[in-house]
Amino acid sequence: METLKKFIGHTVFVFQILIVFVLLFESRIEIPLWLQAFGRLHPLLLHLPIGLLLLTAILILARRYFESPSFSDLISFLLHLTALTASLSAFMGLLLSMEGGYAEENLFVHKWLGVSLSFLCWILIVVKGNERKLKPVVILSVVVLIFTGHFGANLTHGENFVLGPLQIKEASARIITDSSTVFAAAIEPILENKCYSCHNEQKSKGKLVLTSQERIARGGKNGAVWKPGDAAHSEMIKRFLLPLESKEHMPPADKPQLTADEIQFISLWIDAGANTSRQLNELEQTD
Repeated sequence: METLKKFIGHTVFVFQILIVFVLLFESRIEIPLWLQAFGRLHPLLLHLPIGLLLLTAILILARRYFESPSFSDLISFLLHLTALTASLSAFMGLLLSMEGGYAEENLFVHKWLGVSLSFLCWILIVVKGNERKLKPVVILSVVVLIFTGHFGANLTHGENFVLGPLQIKEASARIITDSSTVFAAAIEPILENKCYSCHNEQKSKGKLVLTSQERIARGGKNGAVWKPGDAAHSEMIKRFLLPLESKEHMPPADKPQLTADEIQFISLWIDAGANTSRQLNELEQTD
């Protein structure tokens, strides 16, 4: 067991060096595709250090009720596993962050909190034999973990994801009049229901934000959202029509999907010129 713990300790130290290297030369590093795939495992792995750290913290704080050498060995082993998974998760997260597509402010805070947490978990295995130092560090680690998770949730799910259902929201019924634009009356509600969750100011997948006409006009990582007059070659429509199992299909398979009528309506609107300023009363005049 001691040999295994030493190996884990050395591995954690190596990953701390890699993390520092990436932080120092982030702007000069070009991530190869296989490392990008490795980085995308971050959302999968991050749950391990969370669970391990919380469990280990509980055991450390309750140690006085268990006077047993084997109990101390268990805590030591869990600390090593926590440090290893935290370091791996932080390194993967750095690789993932370099792909872009996230709100810069939340990403900055989440990244540095995650890196700090990985170093704190490494410190835990360094001071594991010193009870007076171990408890304050483990408590600090749990506090940092909470804030790291909070900003991480903001990145992936948007602001107030957890408390959102408990907050009282003012009714914001969409008022449609003859002077309303076709975009506001018919296109925007579809985008709001099916696309905003992934393409907003807090979470901009593919560097694309759809919550305002100004941001839509900027397009995303793959260029313009649509080509006026040419729905068939518009990026949005092509993504809608991809097979559900395709990684490029939008919305993602686990999100509410557009109906065939909604896709057809947006396609017709794009073919007609995708005019975001055309009003409903102008349609009546041309009929």
